[in-house]
Amino acid sequence: MPAKKSTETIIWNQALLGLLPSKGIGLTSAELTQRLRDSHGYKLSKRSVERCLVSFIGIFGVTYDKEDGHFLWRKMPAQSVDLPSMDTPEALSLTLLGGVIRQLMPPEVGASFATRLQRARDTLDDSGSNRFGEWTKRARFVAQSLPSIPPNYPIERLKIIQEAVITQCQLQVDYLSPTASRKSELILHPLGFVQKGNISYLVATAFTYKTPWLYALHRMTKQKLLTEPADILEGFSIDEYIANGNLEFGGGPKIKLQAILSSNLPYYLTESRLSEDQVIKPLADGRYKLTATVTDSWQLSFWILSQSEDIVVEKPIQLRNSIRDRLKTAFEAYDSKLKSAN
Repeated sequence: MPAKKSTETIIWNQALLGLLPSKGIGLTSAELTQRLRDSHGYKLSKRSVERCLVSFIGIFGVTYDKEDGHFLWRKMPAQSVDLPSMDTPEALSLTLLGGVIRQLMPPEVGASFATRLQRARDTLDDSGSNRFGEWTKRARFVAQSLPSIPPNYPIERLKIIQEAVITQCQLQVDYLSPTASRKSELILHPLGFVQKGNISYLVATAFTYKTPWLYALHRMTKQKLLTEPADILEGFSIDEYIANGNLEFGGGPKIKLQAILSSNLPYYLTESRLSEDQVIKPLADGRYKLTATVTDSWQLSFWILSQSEDIVVEKPIQLRNSIRDRLKTAFEAYDSKLKSAN
């Protein structure tokens, strides 16, 4: 079967799943055929839809009722799906991880996971020993960044992006610039999906370009899943992409950072190192000298600026000059405001 036809089949199968009701009376194959045509533009025969529905029986919770000689197709409510039992340690692990990994799951998996997550919570509540239940009240995951409220966007957008990654189909989006001053229509070739803190990103190439970029989901104002197969970069690895510092934003080449440290910063960096080859040596004046191979990125500069009282960059000279100029600009801005206030 040609690749294009295969991806088209996957897409309309997922659309069909989305049309199946989980409450009330099910829909006939004729009704589903018409809704596929009206809602998604798929001109399929009733027989094709019926064959697909039959293949779904027992999968994704799809079932049917028979009434007056008609099959009424529907999805079983999530709570009615028979789930295997779990022990208390498994329930605890699932409860603690639930909030962290939920956003990474495809929609059809997410629905099943939500049901199992509720089963885990019920297991902890029903546990004869309340030790694990007490742990869930007192243990939390906190990201190593400034607390912020996640951007808000329709859940349907997340579903479309996830489908594009799974089916490896092209994606058409309207994308806002970081300042929201302009909007561009892009044809993207999905390569991966990453979650950094509260922000979700699509890793993709655009048009015929071969360089992967990050596209934030909250900056997409319009998205459409296309039937054309995506142009997947040969040898692309999402793990290598992350390891190369691309999630550090503006990730450039690796550099040998050399800096002078004071205060408690050396102790913090000893506990949580910047790189595998990091070395911190004490100096005669009570300060410390740091050397480490790091990615030259916006995130590195942001971190150095946030520790400005306790770190002085020596090399590379370009980074030193950049930090110096930014600190000088910040000082002048603060100084001028204080003078005008007085």
